[in-house]
Amino acid sequence: MLDSLLLKSSNHYLEEDQLYFLVQDQTFIYQLIFYKAQVSTKKVYLLVYHNEFNTIWLAFYNQHERTLFRELLKIPGIGLKNAQLLVKSYTYQEILMIVKTNNEAKLLELKGIGTKMAKNVITKLQKTLFNVTYSSREEELISCLTRLGYSRIKVLNVIKNLDLTRNDEECLQFLLTWLGGEVNESR
Repeated sequence: MLDSLLLKSSNHYLEEDQLYFLVQDQTFIYQLIFYKAQVSTKKVYLLVYHNEFNTIWLAFYNQHERTLFRELLKIPGIGLKNAQLLVKSYTYQEILMIVKTNNEAKLLELKGIGTKMAKNVITKLQKTLFNVTYSSREEELISCLTRLGYSRIKVLNVIKNLDLTRNDEECLQFLLTWLGGEVNESR
């Protein structure tokens, strides 16, 4: 299976967001995810998406974009349309920053992305892109504090300073002290 294609003026042409690639007497059609009218690259990276209804051939201008898209498709609840919405709405660097800073609000700006999906996207991409994981104990504390009204972003920023050798009461006291009693009043 092809991983990438070299583009020459004689073997392809662009029409809207479709890349037509010619091989001998056959034409292959790839949907360009990040469409650019002027292609400065000489190579595109391919991804074949299968679902129960059809197979879609996708092309990306760089390997990082393809990797991000592939990781989005692995997240439960994210299908082709939501993955396309995310990568067409934000650049690769913007998505990395959203994930790194736990900026759920930025994802919630998109129609079709709800709170649960935004949290899921950030959590899963933190694990795969930044190797960030939380123990079950940390997850419990995060959940407890967000249910109390604390901002998830602030809780995640504070929890990285937590000493897990402390007992639950000491951990909670430490976190509440660091959070400074700032509860989200919108609840």
